[in-house]
Parts: sequence; C-alpha cells; structure tokens
Amino acid sequence: MEEKEAYLWMEKMIQVQAGNLTASEAASQLGVSRKTFYKHQGELLSVMLDKLTGLKNGRPQEEPDKKKEILLQRVDELEKQVDTLQCRLRIRQALHDTAGMEKKRAGDHNHE
Repeated sequence: MEEKEAYLWMEKMIQVQAGNLTASEAASQLGVSRKTFYKHQGELLSVMLDKLTGLKNGRPQEEPDKKKEILLQRVDELEKQVDTLQCRLRIRQALHDTAGMEKKRAGDHNHE
C-alpha cells in the first residue's frame, strides 16, 4: 500500500471511529467490501495497541552517563579535601596567633 492510500485508509477509519461515517460508507469509498474494511481496521488497531502497550508516560529515562557520574564523585572528593585543608589552615593560623601572643607576653614580662 502506498503512503497516499495508507493515509486515505487511516482517514476513513478515524471517521468511522468518530461516528462521521459508517463502515459500509467507508468501505464503499475505499472500493472494498465491508468485511475487508473491518479486517484492515482490526489489523490497524492491533498494531496501534502493540505500539502503545508498555509505553511509559513522560520523557524516556536517560541512560546514566558514566563519565558524568565519575566526575561528580571526584568533585565530591575534592570538596571534602578542600574542607579538610581549610580546617587545617584555620588550626595552623590559630596556633600561629597563639604562639605570637605567647611571645608578646614573654617579651612584656622581660621588660618589667
């Protein structure tokens, strides 16, 4: 069946389903018997049902991107390392400040 003829059949089947044409009228316009019309209509509906069965609503799920997952894990690791290093830096700064204060006190006591 050529594409143009297939569209004509589809149009007539939709009109029958919508109640705008009887099966006999559609068959007559297509140049086939009512029995042949019903046979093709049944086949078309069966194919449509097969195509629709199992379809999920919404967008299809994307396959996980392995490279993206690896990069996200690496980012998490690096963020943890940055947090650790910032904490160490604050501790060192606090120790440095404390040592400086001790030296200053010691120097103040020596001048007395």
